Amino acid sequence: MINIFAWINKNIESPINVEDLVKISGYSRRHLHTLFMQYTGHSVAEYVRLKRLSYTAHLLKLTNLSVLDISLRYHYDSPQSFSRVFKRYYQMTPLAYRRSQQWGKKIHFVDPSERTDVVYDFVYYEGDTFSGSLHQFHLDMSSRLDFWQKAAMQINDMKFRSLQHTSQIRSSVSYYPSLHSKSSMVVDYVYDDGANSKTDIAIASGDYIKISRRGILNDMVGLPNVLYRNILYAHNLIRGNGRDFEIIERDKGHTINFSYYIPVKM
Repeated sequence: MINIFAWINKNIESPINVEDLVKISGYSRRHLHTLFMQYTGHSVAEYVRLKRLSYTAHLLKLTNLSVLDISLRYHYDSPQSFSRVFKRYYQMTPLAYRRSQQWGKKIHFVDPSERTDVVYDFVYYEGDTFSGSLHQFHLDMSSRLDFWQKAAMQINDMKFRSLQHTSQIRSSVSYYPSLHSKSSMVVDYVYDDGANSKTDIAIASGDYIKISRRGILNDMVGLPNVLYRNILYAHNLIRGNGRDFEIIERDKGHTINFSYYIPVKM
């Protein structure tokens, strides 16, 4: 079954119908429906619809793609059709959602192919400041599956080198739509490893959702995306003003303690 969910995720920007999945899985239509209800709590068609809507919601937040662009990309009959479906689940139009601070919609929605070993908590963080070097990444989201890969590799390489000579790394992260390309987002990554500190950053006091993990550096790649997509989104949380930030502390050998924080309104 995991392969079926992974196939849906890979092909979500293509037309998908139940018969496609019947052929791929080898299950009967009825048995496939039973399995989807067991694994996700939704029918096959409803699961695909919710999965597709979750990706359209991310494009609304992180790019300047128009409602027409998004409706075409995800094979809605028209912008009006997309807007109606979106409003039914989110209680607001796509453009209102883009302007709001809300992330996601509180619908019980599970993708069994995605990692579920994430530990998170709601915490209050006392504000502070630090200085670091600014690294800016322009990410083209035309390619949904690998748009973050190149930047992630560069950031991971920086962290690996820094951990050879320092025991702690702090970074702040800001995401916003590009002004130069409607399909792109910009990531401002301010990185403090004790050297080349040129940009001052203020971390606001307030409530945060925090993800924690202990392991090797490569285990941490993609965890912030999980926090946004599977936790912030799934719980329909309102993102607070301010920056995301992360703290990495070197432990024994190649082991690190990793924490990532997103401001939220409780």
